[in-house]
Amino acid sequence: MSCCLKYKHEMNGHPFYINGFTAYWLMLMASNPSTRYLVTNAYQQAAANGLTVARTVAYSDGGSHPLQYAPGQYNKQMFQGLDFVISEAGKYAIKLILTLSNHWDDYGGKKAVCGMGTESRPANFL
Repeated sequence: MSCCLKYKHEMNGHPFYINGFTAYWLMLMASNPSTRYLVTNAYQQAAANGLTVARTVAYSDGGSHPLQYAPGQYNKQMFQGLDFVISEAGKYAIKLILTLSNHWDDYGGKKAVCGMGTESRPANFL
């Protein structure tokens, strides 16, 4: 028996086969109405090729387009982009894995999040 056959996933009581892709840029592209079509195109291509899951970021704590730019302070345009990403995935029956942070400085990462705190914390806090 193959190792892959031992693990079965179900969704709503039915077999669910995970075949997915990573597209970190979905929220950024969706935050600009003129580039939202790129998200739709990615989902259309994924669905046409049998992909069922997309992994993307649901955070941005730094850079030129932050989702969160200070503790409790959020960029409405980026949230609208994230909302579009989630809504559009549903139209193509694509499930999402939304990552909420990372260990790299790209998109802010833990360094930016720890820097936003009211207390001084070491870089390895998370």
